[in-house]
Amino acid sequence: MVSTEGIGVIRDAELVRQIQQYYVQVDKALHFEELLELSWDRLVAEQQRAGLSPVDALAAEALAERFRGDPPLLAAAKTYWLFTNRHLKLMGDLRREADALLAQLEPAQS
Repeated sequence: MVSTEGIGVIRDAELVRQIQQYYVQVDKALHFEELLELSWDRLVAEQQRAGLSPVDALAAEALAERFRGDPPLLAAAKTYWLFTNRHLKLMGDLRREADALLAQLEPAQS
């Protein structure tokens, strides 16, 4: 809607501002996803360096022991965990914001 200039049909200036702000948040989330991907790449590289693979059939305790005994691997895993949790929060926030905007737009279309 914004990129095709369809937003011009909305006469409510506050609603237009809210939609524009939503897309600013979407852009920030897309940038964060690039950082998340870099964090994933780092974790995979650390796992490979440590001789681990996602298809290894290690028991959970044995795997945890490998991570505990390798500070760079553990740090990469903790960072990725932090990034994934932040991503889930960002996506939840965007979803709620999108739902709220949609609720405001739907009556206008009737």
